[in-house]
Amino acid sequence: MTALAAAAGVGALVLLLAWLFPDALDREDNLMNLVFYVALLAVVGSGMLATFRQRWGEALKLAVIWILIALVLIAGYAMRHDLERAGHAVLAAVMPGYAIETAPGEAMLAMGEDGHFHARVDVDGTTLNMLVDTGASAVVLSAEDARRIGIDPGRLDFGIPVSTANGRAFAAALRLRRMELGPIALDDVRAMVMPEGALDGSLLGMSFLSRLRSHAFEGDRMILRQ
Repeated sequence: MTALAAAAGVGALVLLLAWLFPDALDREDNLMNLVFYVALLAVVGSGMLATFRQRWGEALKLAVIWILIALVLIAGYAMRHDLERAGHAVLAAVMPGYAIETAPGEAMLAMGEDGHFHARVDVDGTTLNMLVDTGASAVVLSAEDARRIGIDPGRLDFGIPVSTANGRAFAAALRLRRMELGPIALDDVRAMVMPEGALDGSLLGMSFLSRLRSHAFEGDRMILRQ
């Protein structure tokens, strides 16, 4: 009787899971895992029923608690993608410019309140806040950010003419050893440094973006893939 009750309970749980996730058993490894866990549940369930053989009221309460826990876990698994997106939105709101890893080698940036995409980029070991600018041919550092990563603008040769929002200026060319944006990392990135006062903030331009497998804007999100 005990074994029969345990088997009935396990069978009901399996039917519920199969109804909620009809494609879950398409793979052989998933089927083997199901067989293992069903057997484990049967053994554990039989032991619990044997323990509470003379205390059916207490056993029923315990069973209800475990069923509720199982349903909460199942619901959480079924809604995992929605929960993940909600978590990403919270992170983006709390930490503007934070690159969220959505897959290996893939990062997501959320649009800022100003309608632009900002990124917290690790440049040669120092985190810089940069504006994503697909119109900039290269990564462009302000003089202030250049100093933050150990570059003395006073020792650079500002001989490259460039057009900025403030008019014509001259920039200095250099190479950055390493840039990291979330799970994305690039070495030896072409960049330019602007003279003092010519640029308010650094730009994440095409010398970084063009080396990625892809970068795309999807509404209020930007997806970057290496």
